[in-house]
Amino acid sequence: MNPEQLIEFIRSQLIQGKSRVEIEQILRLNNINEKEIAIAFNAAEWQKEQNVPSPTIRTSKSHPVLITFLVLLLLASGAGAYVAFYQPNLLSRWLGNNPETFQDITVTTEPTTYLPEPVIDETAGWQTYRNEEYGFEFEYPGEIALMEPSPVMIRKFGLKIKSQEPNLSVNLEIDLAAIGFAGWIDYKPRKQIVVFGVETSIQYLKYAEGTEYSDGHDNYVFLSVFNLNENQIIVAGYTNETELEEKEEIFNKILSTFRLTATSTPATS
Repeated sequence: MNPEQLIEFIRSQLIQGKSRVEIEQILRLNNINEKEIAIAFNAAEWQKEQNVPSPTIRTSKSHPVLITFLVLLLLASGAGAYVAFYQPNLLSRWLGNNPETFQDITVTTEPTTYLPEPVIDETAGWQTYRNEEYGFEFEYPGEIALMEPSPVMIRKFGLKIKSQEPNLSVNLEIDLAAIGFAGWIDYKPRKQIVVFGVETSIQYLKYAEGTEYSDGHDNYVFLSVFNLNENQIIVAGYTNETELEEKEEIFNKILSTFRLTATSTPATS
């Protein structure tokens, strides 16, 4: 089969409604290489754009189909590609000498299967704290301990979470009698979150300029307040500016793991 017959075959298959993918599969089954397929398709599509009529297959060197194919072949691959395309027996690998030989081949296409992205457990290795009295649980990294009673900070209940890497201390206190952050300022906008099905926020605070730790580092607090069973829960993370973004992320993840137990009911506001 010569090049103009190849182009006519492609055009006839397109007219019959076959997609380019289906036609390419047919040609590959008949050992036509990718370069020949691409050039023939370019010629067929160019003829379609130029409204070149589909002629009866001839071997005349002045045939518009053949001229189109040769021009595109020379432009795409240079003169060497023309010689290679006409080497003896190059197209004789085709089965048969007319397009009808290929119309009987049935091509089936399998649907593309896309594998889901792997789910990364960002709290892998964390422990779970569960409180049956107040009806909640959450996950945390590092160590956790009950907070000792304090004459200054009057509370019903208190926990302290200590994360070593990075160095972050998180206090959880229930019904704290007084909490004040006079002299603190927001160093970034608050983040809206939902805890126990109720919308609340995380406030990012920094001690006002001029007040620092004894070691020269600024003092930062991440703060969130929400209610459960008529109890106010305050979660506050205390740290300095070292690895601040990483500490913010850990604090946010801790809050995202808060869950109700079967005995609890969330506040409505």
